[in-house]
Amino acid sequence: MVNKTAFGNYLKQLRENIKLSTRQVQLACGVNSSYIFQIERGFKMPSPAILEKLAIVYNVSYENLMIAAGYLSNNKATF
Repeated sequence: MVNKTAFGNYLKQLRENIKLSTRQVQLACGVNSSYIFQIERGFKMPSPAILEKLAIVYNVSYENLMIAAGYLSNNKATF
């Protein structure tokens, strides 16, 4: 189980690294700024569709966000 507060802090750090407000993120990808606030505070867990939008704005890998959120495993298959 993913710690929602830790994941929210991670997303907040990504947003702050690119110097955007939650309102600016809303304008860039259509995710409501109050919803972003709730995610960053650990009250909500974003869906994969929301993570896809945030990955574009935050200029990070969608796959890495999915792993950090616990939707995907980080296990690499070796053959």
